[in-house]
Amino acid sequence: MIYRLSNVEIIWPKLDVPYWYDKTAPNPFDPSKTGFDVRVEKTDKRGEYKCAFLVTQEQAQDLAKKMHEAFTTHPKTKGKTWTRNLTNPETGYKAETPVTELKHIFQKLEEYGDRWIVKTNNNCFGDPKTKPRQYDATGKEYPDDFQLTKHSKGHANIKIDPWSAAASGVSLRLEEILISELAERREFQPAKPKEHPFKDLVGDAPKTGFEDILTPGPGPATQPSLMPDA
Repeated sequence: MIYRLSNVEIIWPKLDVPYWYDKTAPNPFDPSKTGFDVRVEKTDKRGEYKCAFLVTQEQAQDLAKKMHEAFTTHPKTKGKTWTRNLTNPETGYKAETPVTELKHIFQKLEEYGDRWIVKTNNNCFGDPKTKPRQYDATGKEYPDDFQLTKHSKGHANIKIDPWSAAASGVSLRLEEILISELAERREFQPAKPKEHPFKDLVGDAPKTGFEDILTPGPGPATQPSLMPDA
């Protein structure tokens, strides 16, 4: 089933090449953490094309309804329970959770207010043809190396894809996207190291009066060997 998301804002687009989440990669947004999406080749089986959209409450409800309909009618998932591996806020552990609310499918962040975040992931499986197509407002396709900018606006055709394995669920894959308003590219600003909460109080270690004893002095001078070279 193909679903159209109309007049939505785009965030976190990674559509120029596939990306893979490397747990050991430095995080430029937070130097104290590791883990970042790194670019990989189109034939890399680990790669994914990723994109996310900001949608209204009404759009989120309608998409969730279509996802539920697809799940309950698809031969692979009909009669099964739609679950997601979610973190239990009480225990802090992840577990397969039956999908009964919007928050089980989509995400909200304070910086985006009342809008929901809809994420799409296209696993490459090493196939270069999995790349979503991108079009400008006139319908002209962007070149292969086009880098979509965050906060652009447009319309997206998304494939609703029910699946069943050890658990059962619904994936969202971006098929095509038409950009109606391309946002300007912002210069990347690396995150600054976090300031010490007691920076006004801390400084050099206090003197104890025993620095001359505790600080190791230079070792004894090396004497030339009196033994002949072997």
